[in-house]
Amino acid sequence: MVTLIDKIPHSEIGKYYSFVDAVLGEMMTGHTNSIEREAALCKKPVLNYNDPNMKSFLDGKEISSPFLPQTQNINELSELIDKIV
Repeated sequence: MVTLIDKIPHSEIGKYYSFVDAVLGEMMTGHTNSIEREAALCKKPVLNYNDPNMKSFLDGKEISSPFLPQTQNINELSELIDKIV
């Protein structure tokens, strides 16, 4: 079962990391923000949308993001969350 909580002030977010199974990060732009980094430092799985159209470069070669999810489809996201937690 997935329970989503309302947006919370950043000053209070630290206390939430201790009881969550995973953190749903930025799902619009594909950029990583401080919430995702903080959750990862607390060893919590983070789902953060990776725009498949955004390219990265490795050793001078253009590559696509190897990370999931590359979709914003709610059904695919819920299946991925179930697999992670």
